[in-house]
Amino acid sequence: MNLIETMLSAANGGVGQQLASQFGLDTNQVGSVVTSLAPSLAGALKEKLSSGNAAGLLETLNHSNLQKYVDDPASLSSPGAAQAGQNILGQLFGGGNTLSNLASEVGEKTGIGSGMVQNMLPLVAPLLMGFIAKHVTGKDGQVETDKLNSVLGSLTGEHHGVFDALKAAAGKVFG
Repeated sequence: MNLIETMLSAANGGVGQQLASQFGLDTNQVGSVVTSLAPSLAGALKEKLSSGNAAGLLETLNHSNLQKYVDDPASLSSPGAAQAGQNILGQLFGGGNTLSNLASEVGEKTGIGSGMVQNMLPLVAPLLMGFIAKHVTGKDGQVETDKLNSVLGSLTGEHHGVFDALKAAAGKVFG
């Protein structure tokens, strides 16, 4: 079982079921979208870490209790989950069209409409960050960098998938 399958099956499969219920999809469709989004989200986090611009994200991992979304999937339906997700996405990608481009790419890849993917992003982000926090937080309550790099490497497959494609396309357009 890979890390994404582990995350979606957390709480006796409740995570995948919660997202499926919230978005009117089946768990296979949810798995496909999350599997397609995770490398890009993890890749963006990995890029922020390597550039030294991840202080806010590390603070989020250390102190925001995002693990509750993994442990209690029903909490994903709260307004706080979407707000946490918007904050995370803003820190990862900033403004611009990056998120809509990501949603379009994932939509094409999975056959799920880009609007649906766009709506899922604010819940997938805190879920994924909560899952990461759960696996990289040491006994002292702080993120262990070596574990974080390992998990991010596993999630990205040491490549950033759609995120790299978007960056390459932006580089061609904007020079």
